[in-house]
Amino acid sequence: MFSRPVVVERDNMEEQSDASSSSDDCLDEWIVAALVAGAPELFDSSEDEKQKKKRRRGAEDAHTMRRSDYWNHTAWGRLMIHRDFEVEGSEEWNTFRGRFRMSPPMFRKLCDFCRVNSVFDNIYECRKVPLEFKVLAALRVLARDVCVDDVKEGSGLRRTTIIACFHKFISAFSSERILSKFIYPLKGEKLQKCFDTFEKLGFPGCIGSIDCTHVRWDRCPKELKHLCTSGKEDGPTLKFQVVVDHDRRVLHVSEAFVGTAHDQNCLQNDTFPLYVLLGEVYKDVIFTTKEEGRYKQTWEGVYFLSDQGYSKQRAFMDPTSVCFSHAERLFSEWIEAVRKDVECFFGILKARFRFLKNAVRYGSLKAINDAFRTCCVLHNMLLEYNLDQTINWAGIHPDQKFAENDTYAENTEDTAEETEEETKLEEMEEMFTEDDPVVSPVTGQDSGEEFLVTSHNKFDSDQYYELKTSLRKHFIYQWNRRLIRWPRKSTRKRKPGWLQVVEERAILDSFFNFEVKESTLRAWNPIDNKWNLKIGKGLFTLVPLKQGDEIIRFNGKYISLHEMLEIKRRANVSDEWRYILTVTPNLLYLNCYEKYLQGLCYASYANDNRCCNYVGTLNAVHANAEVIIEPLTKRVFLRARRTIDAGDEILWNYGSEFLPSQSSSDSSYTTSQLTDSTYTPNTA
Repeated sequence: MFSRPVVVERDNMEEQSDASSSSDDCLDEWIVAALVAGAPELFDSSEDEKQKKKRRRGAEDAHTMRRSDYWNHTAWGRLMIHRDFEVEGSEEWNTFRGRFRMSPPMFRKLCDFCRVNSVFDNIYECRKVPLEFKVLAALRVLARDVCVDDVKEGSGLRRTTIIACFHKFISAFSSERILSKFIYPLKGEKLQKCFDTFEKLGFPGCIGSIDCTHVRWDRCPKELKHLCTSGKEDGPTLKFQVVVDHDRRVLHVSEAFVGTAHDQNCLQNDTFPLYVLLGEVYKDVIFTTKEEGRYKQTWEGVYFLSDQGYSKQRAFMDPTSVCFSHAERLFSEWIEAVRKDVECFFGILKARFRFLKNAVRYGSLKAINDAFRTCCVLHNMLLEYNLDQTINWAGIHPDQKFAENDTYAENTEDTAEETEEETKLEEMEEMFTEDDPVVSPVTGQDSGEEFLVTSHNKFDSDQYYELKTSLRKHFIYQWNRRLIRWPRKSTRKRKPGWLQVVEERAILDSFFNFEVKESTLRAWNPIDNKWNLKIGKGLFTLVPLKQGDEIIRFNGKYISLHEMLEIKRRANVSDEWRYILTVTPNLLYLNCYEKYLQGLCYASYANDNRCCNYVGTLNAVHANAEVIIEPLTKRVFLRARRTIDAGDEILWNYGSEFLPSQSSSDSSYTTSQLTDSTYTPNTA
């Protein structure tokens, strides 16, 4: 009976509480509305409003940055508006070049090129930043490998702006649109100039040097570390394959490969070198090789100079690790010397752009790939146009290759300097007398000399050994006539007599293929009436030799007929006359005695085969070598007459009067028995 009044009372209480709460809510809403009207930025939680405020704040900052005094008061701005900024050799000039790796005029041209090609378009973060600061930010990261904070201190840019400018710069310069303007296979006059340069070096038909380099990757993903970590570098790396010519100009740069990839694997997944190997490019190029006997061969296609990391195929000429003769060793030494063009390029590139030398602190493989290709483009730009200030880069159409606009004039001062250096080099290397024939500086063909074409070799990727043998013969043909030149302007850094230094080094290296020890021959002993008299030391080969192989050269100094006769008068006092060979009868002689005492003439240890038998036998000894004289270069060699096994002693016929016996010590010295045959280089 009491339940109903209770329910009514409860309902009344609920109605009263609802009324009081609604009045409180109205009061709260009124207070909030008043506060929002007074300070709306404190209570605005809408995402759209936040974006509006962000854009408004960015516009205000951009308006501040548009002021010239803002950029002029930064460290980079003060440097660029300095009155000595454009003065070559000034402190500001050198400071700018050291920080950004290019001169101020070159930087101006680069900015014009970026402006014409719209490199930094469609970047919201830096649309109000001056173009010069965008380029400087990217160059500073590539040149000095600095962090974003260091760039921010000098430029006044934000971190996001610096990162956006850097990635946009390397992405644009590594794209095919800009990359193809500065890195491309040579054609026309440039291709002919490249061929002429390598022709002077003794490599006709060569187009450049090829090799791979590693770039360390500090933030390599865990799933790629086992593929990128090789034993050559410390830590994971990425690998790039590059082709350069003798001027160290990049002709081709590949995409990034993992660090464990072999050079041959890089080749199979690349474009330009593989096309050369397959004969798809430069197949119509024809070059000629010459050899002694007035013979020459013609070949189709081109080839690269490489190391032994590539396969033995026609497109890659590499040095020989084990050489059996002086000619082969000399040819290999020269390949190594010329192939250093690509090694020097890697050193120059990483020294100029420290971003590639240190471990790259980016996790993106694309960023590293774009940065390396961008550095190659900048290298070509600096190489081609740094010394010439007349190029109008702004006039280059974005869709047009720069090679078609390459019509600038050569620098006359550099040309005069190069001519003067080449003249000094020719005077230093001149070895001929006035009676020697006049020789063409490029082809090496004597005046009026006619060559017989032996064969025309069509392109075949398996012609490695045939082409290498022909190139070695051509190189020796040019070397004997002192026609090998080093076209690059580097005589100031070379010591005089560099040709002789390379030649003597090759001679010393060839000594590792020989050994001097007690001879296995025995002379007749008149006391015991036996063949048991030791004759002294002999020369033994450590490597097998084939018939026709050049064995070793006689090393000494040339003397005249008067000097030879003076030495012969002292025959009873000194044995010096026993180490003299006739180069030109009654005119020129080769004295090997001093080099023999110094241990630098191993050929003098080779014994005469006559009047001797082998130890413990009565078998006569036959000569396995013969002496060869080159009339033009006045060089004397030993050449294999037959196959010589490793460990055999080198023996040759001195001639009836070359090594006088005690009973005939007064006989006249002559080598009329030596044939004036033409030298034939090693064909093994």
